[in-house]
Amino acid sequence: MSQIEIVTPVEHDGIELYVSSDSKESGMSCRGLSRFIGVSRNAIVSTVLTKLEDPDNSDLPESLKPFAGNAYTRSLVGESNGGQSSIIPSKTCEAIIFYYAFESTRVNKDVKQSAISAYRKFAQYGLHQWICDAVGVIEKRDDNELLNLMKEVLVEVKELRQVATEYKVIRENTTTFLPGADDLLDELKEGKCLPSDDGVTSLEGWLFEKGVQLSEKQFRRLAHIVCDTYRSLTKQDPQKAHCKVNGKVKYNVSVFKPEHYAILQIGLNKLLA
Repeated sequence: MSQIEIVTPVEHDGIELYVSSDSKESGMSCRGLSRFIGVSRNAIVSTVLTKLEDPDNSDLPESLKPFAGNAYTRSLVGESNGGQSSIIPSKTCEAIIFYYAFESTRVNKDVKQSAISAYRKFAQYGLHQWICDAVGVIEKRDDNELLNLMKEVLVEVKELRQVATEYKVIRENTTTFLPGADDLLDELKEGKCLPSDDGVTSLEGWLFEKGVQLSEKQFRRLAHIVCDTYRSLTKQDPQKAHCKVNGKVKYNVSVFKPEHYAILQIGLNKLLA
């Protein structure tokens, strides 16, 4: 735990906020963070902070692992307070808020919506800047620091432009020689073929879940279309496995992961067209 000099805490909408005297460090009290998220203080301590205090704790969600051992910053408060206060650094607060908003499965809808609302307040420019704005602090930066920051931004913009140009070229070439890939890229962009918890399934099982009925001839034709499209896009054959469809076990059939469902939909669209 680091130790920094902290000015007297400022209360904003019932939330205790802290900003260091040089405006480069900020954070919240445990009570303030729990109010900001909309969860009880005891819940956040027992569920997250106690686990974060152990730097070797592997029983943490991915979003919190980088902050193991960094639950608090022991910080000196103003002389009038005459003591120390356990402050949760802004970056750690961001990770905790993200966890409650998008990863935790043990909170009710009200807490999740409150956490999402809290996340949106600072998502665009960071919790540290949000706290500084709320406290009324103008962050102190010298000219060299601002110049270096501008240089970093320009480098990132240049890299993003290069990536965008490469993506455009790749998509144009891919969709020219593999027209079906254009539909798949659109599905990916819309998030329709992201992995889910449904697990792998066969083509027959996928059709059954969608409520689509085909004749035997249509099903064989669809299977050929799907396999050809799968090979074109992945450069390999579909995996084979045993799976259950409508209570019946199908042996050694082609199975597909959730991220490949868009390929099945492309094949079905082509068949029905």
